[in-house]
Amino acid sequence: MGPGTIAATSTATKTSKFGFATREGDVDPIELYLQNRWLNAIHVHTGSQGCPLELSAQGVAEALRMAIEVNKRAGTQQIQHFDMGGGVPADYDSDADSREFQEYRDLIDTHASGLWEQGFRVYTEMGRSLTAKMGWTATRVEAVKESGGRRIAIGHVGADLFVRTAYQPQNWPHRISVFTHDGEPKDVAEEELLPQDVAGPLCFSGDMVAVARPLPRIEEGDIVVVHDTGAYTYSMYSRYNSRLAPAAYGYLNAGEEKINFQTVKAAETVDQVLQFWESPSASR
Repeated sequence: MGPGTIAATSTATKTSKFGFATREGDVDPIELYLQNRWLNAIHVHTGSQGCPLELSAQGVAEALRMAIEVNKRAGTQQIQHFDMGGGVPADYDSDADSREFQEYRDLIDTHASGLWEQGFRVYTEMGRSLTAKMGWTATRVEAVKESGGRRIAIGHVGADLFVRTAYQPQNWPHRISVFTHDGEPKDVAEEELLPQDVAGPLCFSGDMVAVARPLPRIEEGDIVVVHDTGAYTYSMYSRYNSRLAPAAYGYLNAGEEKINFQTVKAAETVDQVLQFWESPSASR
């Protein structure tokens, strides 16, 4: 159907590593289904960011057209499962819940109006839009320095947890808030914000969570919070520098200013990291 605005996560391009460019005549996907009658599902591989809802809906419509044609030529309901993928982006710019599920459903009904009447079992994969805002990451500022006319705060998370942000910051930025060492928010007027870098602990210069970001003045011991980290962060954790993966906690507002915490995943231990690097011969 064509790429979205983020090349690295666009799957439907002529030279994509996924599948074949069917419109180029490289392969006839319908014939592949008819030659392999055990194939009973069709899957729309949609990027969840950088793809307009209209484009994603058109992709679903194209897959539906193919599924109907396969079943017609097969003379039976060969395709029984229809996975329409994701396609609804997450809002990384604000705290608002601006997920566009209904708008996407309306576009599906417009472009692929027969989807619900074909007898398919329909699946969705709305991962990022469901979970991104369910997580946030906090790190204590270990050190602050001024260099080249800019203030640089160094914390304990960086490209190990925010791989995409470090390598493609223009495509995957995260909002950042600053708190004092005892958890009080640093709320200042806009004219008091300073362009500052938030750097991670890894040993390369690109280990940055934010560069020249207007933020309240960050001091050593402050707490920096990175918002909307419930998707594509912990699951992409990097072994670079063999740093221990942090703990993950769930919490529930229990009322009367009481919050209950529960460990979802314990912090990684040194032994676990060493076990990862251990060779078979080393254990003999």
